[in-house]
Amino acid sequence: MKHLLCAMALMVTLAAGAQTTPQPLTAAIDLHSNLALVTDLQPNSRQLLDMLAAARASRQLAAQYDSELDQALQARADVFKQQAQCLAAGTAVPDNVNASVAEYFTLRNEGRLKLRQAVDTQVRKVRRALAPDQTRLVDWSRPAELSTESDDEAALSEMRDLMADLNGTIRALERIRYLIPGDYVTTRVGHLTDFLTEYYRPNTPELKDALNWMMRLTDEVRVVSEKDWPGQAPFFAARVLQRVGALGDQPQAKNRAPYNWWDIYYLLTDPHTPELLQQMLAARGTPAQ
Repeated sequence: MKHLLCAMALMVTLAAGAQTTPQPLTAAIDLHSNLALVTDLQPNSRQLLDMLAAARASRQLAAQYDSELDQALQARADVFKQQAQCLAAGTAVPDNVNASVAEYFTLRNEGRLKLRQAVDTQVRKVRRALAPDQTRLVDWSRPAELSTESDDEAALSEMRDLMADLNGTIRALERIRYLIPGDYVTTRVGHLTDFLTEYYRPNTPELKDALNWMMRLTDEVRVVSEKDWPGQAPFFAARVLQRVGALGDQPQAKNRAPYNWWDIYYLLTDPHTPELLQQMLAARGTPAQ
């Protein structure tokens, strides 16, 4: 019975042209869930732009997967029809028919895994774009199926991102380190605030605490000798990244996080997400890139 129902369901899909567009009710529920997620994260305009870029990349990947799966399904339309007829009549299904059907499901499962692996890269980009208080709303644990397949690629990507963050932080510290005395007094707070708003939302206690901490750190940076600075700079940068929560995984209270990896995945692969994020940016007067 299970095989018959499966075959009949596929026949219905084929008869409908293998449409992957969500039905109105399903789409409305998905939109509500995604809107709730984005609203709870309270992203600023820069973060919305990062999320939009991740969503566009994910949708391109998902569209490619849908297209390839649809082609594989259409190519086996006669095979599924023959299987359904045999099962309905209670006759034996030819081995070559069963093999072709099994091949389709293998292609589907392999393609689905590859899609999730690829979108996982975009999920991690969203995580890096968020501030520590925002990331704590999500349990970022990846599905077990991704752990063995993409750990090496994920580790290399994290290493590249970390090196970019370290270099960017060193440059930010050097901009303050080499200010003339008058500018150091009058403009340092502005420079530090600009840097920290990459990690904290404006006008929050967390930003104020981080700013006070950075003020003390830059006093230390200022007195390091020119000879010692090249060797000391990476350590100062690492201290900053650790302080802002960008160095290493932060502990997650899994039982308290209202969202998880799958919520971010479905947000990014939903066909309506790019339009949703564009509307939110437009409401803030920020053009979508």
